[in-house]
Amino acid sequence: MNIRFGSNISQSTTQTMRAVTLILSFAACNAFTTPTALKPFSRGWVKEAEKKHSRVALVAVPSLMTIAAMTGEDPVQFLNNQPAATQLIFYSTAGLLETLNLKRFDKGFNLKEGEEPGKLLPIQASETIQSVEDWAGRLAMVMAAGYFATTLSGGM
Repeated sequence: MNIRFGSNISQSTTQTMRAVTLILSFAACNAFTTPTALKPFSRGWVKEAEKKHSRVALVAVPSLMTIAAMTGEDPVQFLNNQPAATQLIFYSTAGLLETLNLKRFDKGFNLKEGEEPGKLLPIQASETIQSVEDWAGRLAMVMAAGYFATTLSGGM
């Protein structure tokens, strides 16, 4: 049995999924702007989030471009049409890697004492290299957002 996510989805289902995504996005924004013990907008929290998202984007953008070049298809739709087993392996691997990263956090998702935001490996990088990574990551995040916005608007 070959189950595919994202294939043969009706227009109303797509609109419902977009509405749910929008509602969840607003809920997430509200969760991070409501005063809680988590203090999500501390300097360390913001830097950690930026590093994590920029590194994901630095991998995602070249991957999306490669898939588009090799298949001639919209890479987002290509990935959505992969068999469920392939998607399960991908998301399970991503979840496992994220679980390994959680050891750096204390209660309330605050970095443990002595942990440096964005530093996953015990390698010392110069300020220049860190600055290049930050700016390349920011550019990659903007490019990924543009890629996904184009896909959502039906432009590909």
